[in-house]
Amino acid sequence: MKKAMLLVGGLLLVYLLQGTTHIVDIEGAGDYISIQEGINSSANGDTVLVYPGRYFENTDFIGKEITLASLEMTTGNRDYIRNTIIDGNQTGSCVVVNTNDDRALLRGFTLTNGIGCIYGGYRLGGGIFLYEATLDIVNCVIENNQAYSGGGIDILDAWAYLEGVTIRNNEAAFSGGGIYSGCLPGSITYSTHNRCNIYDNFSIWGLDFCNRLENGTITDVIVDTFTVCDPWSYEFYQGEGGGEQVYDESIFDMQHAKYERVYNDLYVSPDGDDENNGLSANEPLQTLNQALHFITADEDNPLTIHLVDGIYSTELNNQRFPITLRSYVSIIGESEENTIIELNGIDQGFAIDLFSDLGYEIKNLTIRDGYANNTSTIYTMIFNIDNTSQSINPVLLENLRIIDNQYDKLLLVSSSNLTMRNILFENNIHYPTSVILRNYMNNHDFNCTVLMENCQSKNNHTGGLSLDSAMTNQLEHNFNIVNCEFSDNEYLNNFTDYSVGISIYCIDIYNLNVINSTFAGNVFEGAFVENAPLHLAYDLDVGIMNSIIYDNDTSNSIILMGDTYFGIPVVDVHHSIIENGLEGVLIGGEVFLEWDEETISEEDPLFMYDGEYPYKLQEGSPAIDAGSLELPEGVVLPEYDLAGNLRIRGNGIDIGAYEYNPFSNPVHEDELEYSNLKYYPNPVRISEGRGAVIINYAGLMQVEDYQIGIYNIKGQKVWESELKREYSGIRWDCCNTSGDKVAAGVYFLRLSKDGEFLEQGKLTVIR
Repeated sequence: MKKAMLLVGGLLLVYLLQGTTHIVDIEGAGDYISIQEGINSSANGDTVLVYPGRYFENTDFIGKEITLASLEMTTGNRDYIRNTIIDGNQTGSCVVVNTNDDRALLRGFTLTNGIGCIYGGYRLGGGIFLYEATLDIVNCVIENNQAYSGGGIDILDAWAYLEGVTIRNNEAAFSGGGIYSGCLPGSITYSTHNRCNIYDNFSIWGLDFCNRLENGTITDVIVDTFTVCDPWSYEFYQGEGGGEQVYDESIFDMQHAKYERVYNDLYVSPDGDDENNGLSANEPLQTLNQALHFITADEDNPLTIHLVDGIYSTELNNQRFPITLRSYVSIIGESEENTIIELNGIDQGFAIDLFSDLGYEIKNLTIRDGYANNTSTIYTMIFNIDNTSQSINPVLLENLRIIDNQYDKLLLVSSSNLTMRNILFENNIHYPTSVILRNYMNNHDFNCTVLMENCQSKNNHTGGLSLDSAMTNQLEHNFNIVNCEFSDNEYLNNFTDYSVGISIYCIDIYNLNVINSTFAGNVFEGAFVENAPLHLAYDLDVGIMNSIIYDNDTSNSIILMGDTYFGIPVVDVHHSIIENGLEGVLIGGEVFLEWDEETISEEDPLFMYDGEYPYKLQEGSPAIDAGSLELPEGVVLPEYDLAGNLRIRGNGIDIGAYEYNPFSNPVHEDELEYSNLKYYPNPVRISEGRGAVIINYAGLMQVEDYQIGIYNIKGQKVWESELKREYSGIRWDCCNTSGDKVAAGVYFLRLSKDGEFLEQGKLTVIR
């Protein structure tokens, strides 16, 4: 036993240091100049006492039960904490403690600049990696460290006691920005008299603390300061890793919150300041991550983070990606082209959602220049919406430009009700086995519908849609592709996976509708499997209508596969232009194919092949007015096509993603020559005997009687009624004069008096 006597503030303090004391002094006045030398020379029960300085080391207790401390322990002077620094030097963990049988003690240091110890192929514990050991950590500051898991501390199958520890500004690429605890048995306990502080850490999963439960072990958290109050799920995650989280049996005892919760919309600008309140565009925050810390929404009070135009970048304005999405919190840019998320090639995506209750919108953004070289993790992608909370609340992705990125997947969506509207995927480069969107339906107990409307995938290298399900129940999994274009993509497949070199690959237990979509100009390369724009397999119910599959670099337009074991697809194709007709359909195994020869054409659709929309239709195209308005239940056509023209013009709907327009600019409703007739809704849906239109004439002086007639596209009158002088409008219930519901299609409304035609309007009826 060695006795140490130090004079502090005029008082003589005597500490009994267990075993032998080994003095480390970077200036050379002690026994050693490096901490690791002191540890190597120590034995169980010894003390390694470190004098002030910045020690660029990755210290390892090498299984010893020792005390490693600064002069803070012997003097009580907290200045020694800031002045005695273990700097991991971006080469490993600052401190590693593993495989001891009794307690070790770490006291009085600042741990910084660590990047974690490699374990299981990942870097764990940027500040401290604790594995199968017991460690007391007292009066330390753990800050500005990084790791894959446990940016500050990673605790695996181990026991830790924390007293007077501050854990801040650490970052984990995956889980536990401040602390990660897992692979228990094991536990963390906190001092109640000398409390810890945990705040401002960052991670995808549990920004400040992620406690991965095993065997029902629960953690109590007792701190002085935490990032926010009520940190459940976002700052503090505790659960088995799936959707269910467990907090009811935990004690969360916090005396102070670093930040106050905000129950209002927030504003963010690249020129903002995270010290602002963010409550207006005049006082915006700077980072999305900071806004997501504050904002607090629920189902009855959904909120929005508004992004001002500008470039949001890690390099330019301290953004941290990916952001973790919160329940009922939407992120909406000022404009699609000028609100730019620039990922700068960093090995992360834009947004991830693992545990929220969904119910948000992401709109009006350009997301560009992202890169991920690690294809083994699902977290390196633009969006990962993995609905583990089993929420039925919908998600809307709208008005997005996803361009010039390189990822294994751009979007991963699992078991969610999702609408993707007006999204451009362009010039993205994917790995050889990758996809633009993977939609995976599994482990949920509610019906799911994904709508992809007015989206374009063009000039990408590899990457289509991969739709698959592992469900065995009778739930509905609907995927509707409406008014979309897949063009000029290069699909490369030298693998046996069919989902690689395909525009759309759909397998197992889906209701898939492909409506008014165009597949053209795509190149398919690969040695091992047959390629085609559409590959459909097994237990599917598929409808393909009003679509064009033409001028692709393959002899196959559609591949169908089925058998009695995995399931037999039912595929209905009609009102479409399919290159090579039925000969362009490759069938493997048993398939139910309904092929309507009367409405399917092999003719050249006469694309324009120039301009901003090269796959628009020329005059005389066989696609003009050749479509059907007998839409599947629940499907509604958008008001405008991809070029901004009214989706229905002329005497019917055109086949493909574009409506023929003889004018150079889109013609919208206010430019039509039809005038004062006001009628709504338009289109009108008739279903199960329901559906009606209200007709008004805004400029009519009601002093005489007029007639309203409904005519089909052949000019035949199907219904007529008087518009009485004392009434401003009339109701048509979509029935003919015999009382039967009319067929879906285009109809004309005509106002007349005494047989003289006065005004005309156009109405679309859909089913």
